[in-house]
Amino acid sequence: MSSLVKKGLRILLRYGPFLFIPAFLYLAYNYVSAKSPKYKVTARVSIQGVPQQSAINSLGEKNLVSKTLAELPFQASYYFANQPKNEIYPDSSPVKVTVKSMVNSAEPVEITLRANDKSQFELTQGDTSEFHKFGAPVSESYGSFVVMFNPKTDSADKTVNVQMVPQAQVLEDFYKNYHVEAGHKEDVIQLDVVAANPKKGAEFLNAMLNAYGGSIHKDGDDAPVAKTINTVQYDTIRKAGKDVSGLKEKVADLTRQIASLKEQEKKPATVQVKRGNIDKNQAKIYQAVDSYIKQPIDQFVQVPYVDEIENPDLNDMVSDFNDAELARRRMTSQTKVDSMNRKLMTLRSNIVEQIRGYLKSGHSESNQQLSKAYYEEQIAAKQRRLDEINSEIKTAPGASFTVQKTTKTKTVNVSQASSKLVVLDKPEDNVEFIPVKATLIYALALLAGLLFPIAGWIIRVVRRNSSGKLIDGEKLSGKINDLFQVKQID
Repeated sequence: MSSLVKKGLRILLRYGPFLFIPAFLYLAYNYVSAKSPKYKVTARVSIQGVPQQSAINSLGEKNLVSKTLAELPFQASYYFANQPKNEIYPDSSPVKVTVKSMVNSAEPVEITLRANDKSQFELTQGDTSEFHKFGAPVSESYGSFVVMFNPKTDSADKTVNVQMVPQAQVLEDFYKNYHVEAGHKEDVIQLDVVAANPKKGAEFLNAMLNAYGGSIHKDGDDAPVAKTINTVQYDTIRKAGKDVSGLKEKVADLTRQIASLKEQEKKPATVQVKRGNIDKNQAKIYQAVDSYIKQPIDQFVQVPYVDEIENPDLNDMVSDFNDAELARRRMTSQTKVDSMNRKLMTLRSNIVEQIRGYLKSGHSESNQQLSKAYYEEQIAAKQRRLDEINSEIKTAPGASFTVQKTTKTKTVNVSQASSKLVVLDKPEDNVEFIPVKATLIYALALLAGLLFPIAGWIIRVVRRNSSGKLIDGEKLSGKINDLFQVKQID
């Protein structure tokens, strides 16, 4: 070994901690920064008339997860180009992709889409760009798909990165992050999923519950009841069905409203409307944040959508609110909890005040004639509601009759609801942000930065004593101490 190489090794071994530690800490920083935010979405349901373990096994079946995902548009994930780590919900994207097939089913494909106008978009994959029309099939070497323009978003000019994933990988990713377990009562089951977007996770859990057998919201009067009645020979005992008189009144009212709108459509009215420069997408996000902030102070809350808040002051306040909630959850002293509650109340007041100020700002008023499209939209919405109520009336349980030929006492079960699954906690109301364990990662990086130079030094010592001589313990200890002392190198 040449003297130059030996000198280089001496420098490396002596100054190793000063080289390896910063290098590993830099790698740890890059790893933490590259991690995408994750959210845990939870739903709790009550299963009536079904053994708890049987329901858990059924809800946890991979086959049921596969059938559910087959009905959801989750093969495409969307990210704004200027926020590549934050997955957005499909409804927030100016473009929507429907994957028809993927040639290479083992690899995800990343493409970039940008709408030029409402009829044409630019597709970029790698260093190749092409122009296509919305709604027309696109066939590429990696698969075929259709891109549609989303008129409901105000981000039409934004560039979107889209990751298309094979259906098999979508299934594996969701199944790995999906859990079903027993709740705090015998008939309660908890379902949770970890997803990059909270709305996406909530949509998956709702679809799982519907696939399992439908769901209803708990109102306290849906459970079957047992009733003892006296039956007389040839007498008919009648059990009244659901009272639909209130629904019929709504039908009559909606019918009148639809007729009125059709008359108004012939002579459009002029109304005073408010205009302003408020970003509609931001307004929706602010309203969603406002609903989370107003939860009771003793309830643990993690506000999602923080990365989508463009106002830096509000973004900082909401981030501080989430951090304070996490800190309070770990506190054991009631005095500290009370102090943190006061801080949370102040933050909540400031956030609500800023949201209200934003929603009220920038408005001006002007007169505008209502368009034909406005009336068509209103009529269609009321017609849909009318159809729903009519369907509910048709499916409402009617009166039931029992005819007995002998006189006896009998207990019968009167079923007030057909659904066996009751949603106790909706998934969209139970979203928890999962923070990255940065402290642990940095600690491991620091340890690795120390171990590498120590290992190199031990190898050098062993090679020096490979002739068979025993290594003196005191000398070894002294050399380890010298390793971390900076000395002048000749």
